[in-house]
Amino acid sequence: MAWPPVDFGVRIWLPGYAGSARWYFTRDAMKIARELVEGAGPFSLDISLTENLNDRGAVRKMCWGNMLVYVNDNGDAWVRLLDHSEFVPRDPVRAALSAEVAGFFDETDGPFAVRASDMISRDQAHEALLHWLNSGGKSPKLNWD
Repeated sequence: MAWPPVDFGVRIWLPGYAGSARWYFTRDAMKIARELVEGAGPFSLDISLTENLNDRGAVRKMCWGNMLVYVNDNGDAWVRLLDHSEFVPRDPVRAALSAEVAGFFDETDGPFAVRASDMISRDQAHEALLHWLNSGGKSPKLNWD
């Protein structure tokens, strides 16, 4: 089967955005990755890959995975890959950091902080996103757990 099997659903949300989040569907990995490069933090990207299946007249959804990317004003990123389990990419260089870093926002829960050891750079998030968009896999340049 070719990857991706269906279009990616992309949802972009910015704190204070007047109106609902922006949605679109595409198979263009570079278009989605540009959102991460060009977006001014803080913001979040929710990229989903869900296929509607017709099962004897009933529509079912088949989820191929979701990647959530949160970016703060400093260019730090927190990434979650939801692929039948939750995976968080980590930079081995930050493993010993114990402080929390604020400035991340969730549309539902508002501002939140992330352990510094769980964050990666915006460039690393971009690489992880592109790798997943193009192959469905986890970038080998980061530790995933």
